[in-house]
Amino acid sequence: MVQLTGQDGTWIMKRPKKIKVGPTIWRVVYDNEKLSTANSMGETNSFTAEIVIAEDLDPQIEVETLVHEVFHAMYSTFAYNWKDLKSPYEREERVVGFTSSAWLGVMKDNPKLVAWITRDI
Repeated sequence: MVQLTGQDGTWIMKRPKKIKVGPTIWRVVYDNEKLSTANSMGETNSFTAEIVIAEDLDPQIEVETLVHEVFHAMYSTFAYNWKDLKSPYEREERVVGFTSSAWLGVMKDNPKLVAWITRDI
């Protein structure tokens, strides 16, 4: 189940613990100790398929940080080479095409993530 009731009776949602990006299941952990620097809000490790998010972030910043790290996971999973494209238009179209397709796949494969991201909208 996606929703839980807090002690005050308000609806809260579980943080995502795993996210599917393409063929890879990425583990999501909320642990300040696993971040490489004290200033980091989030990190993505392509070798371990792990996303680490700081555990004490404001909820809105936490959502933005997780989405940011998911985009790193998308890049790692689908790593396209854009250096061969000379025109800014070609580069823009390649980046937009890649990110829109990859993000749509992430949203389709992770409905609980979408619910968590959009819970306050």
